Amino acid sequence: MARRRTSTGTVAFAAFLVTIPLTLFIHLFFIKNDDEYAATPFCTPGGNCGENPSYPSPRTIYSSRSREQYNMWIDMHERLNQSAEEFIKGLESGSTDGKKPLVLLGDSITESYLGTSYGVPQNRFADVPSVLEEVYGDYYPLILAIAGDQTQHLLWRIQNGNLPQSLADNPDAIYVILIGTNNLSSGVEVSLALEGVETVTRFVAEATKGKVLSVELLPRGDSHRLKQICPSRCDEEGQPLQSFMPDVNTVNEGLRTHVAEGYEGRIFSINCSDAFLPTSGRKSTGEEVNVDLMPDRLHPNKNGHLALAMCILEYGMLGKS
Repeated sequence: MARRRTSTGTVAFAAFLVTIPLTLFIHLFFIKNDDEYAATPFCTPGGNCGENPSYPSPRTIYSSRSREQYNMWIDMHERLNQSAEEFIKGLESGSTDGKKPLVLLGDSITESYLGTSYGVPQNRFADVPSVLEEVYGDYYPLILAIAGDQTQHLLWRIQNGNLPQSLADNPDAIYVILIGTNNLSSGVEVSLALEGVETVTRFVAEATKGKVLSVELLPRGDSHRLKQICPSRCDEEGQPLQSFMPDVNTVNEGLRTHVAEGYEGRIFSINCSDAFLPTSGRKSTGEEVNVDLMPDRLHPNKNGHLALAMCILEYGMLGKS
């Protein structure tokens, strides 16, 4: 019997299918239109969620609002991989004037250091990149952040190119992690969100030789978003929660107490929340954040980023107590 020949193209395509994650396979070949995204909540009314905060995952139909947003996320991930490679070249060439590597990892709050959201320039963030020079001028910064990311997405990114081995092996590198607030607004249980933040932080500590700074979640006052996650996350009467702050505080207390256990001298928890809390006068009106620093009650403006960066610098990098 004559042997059946297999074309080189067929072999290559089969190899491609083996290497891509199942979630990417589903997106590439089965998800067809935005209606499927819009009709797919992150969590069901029973509390079953499409992604696990502690398990690495790219963005999926559960965590993307549209096919376009998913594609933008994939493109941004690749851009960050390229940025990481260019960052390594700068370190190896000696063109950094001896500055210590500073790697900032997170979501939209951290991506705003690039002046972008999903890689698209944003007027509201246009003046934020200047903070890098104003506060972190003595460091060589790399931004590894994408708007909307949750812990599982950051975990996937740093396992898929965002954190090259040559960078991970640098003992002088400082890693600043601010992630987890989007887990809370996706509807997952607060305990799972905390576990996700701890998983990312400890993974970075185990995968690298540098110092890891875990920044506690910032206050947020965008309570209108809570309607979107009920019935998966509601109060005892089945009504939308009134505030994110109890969950934010629970996560932060957990980080303060547990995140560095077993990693003493490597992981440091930093509380930078005070500047973002409202004055007593505004608190009496129901405000939950300092709107002078967080105009949309979620994202710091330039002055907010100055306050955040100074906190990280003084308490995390310079060791102020």
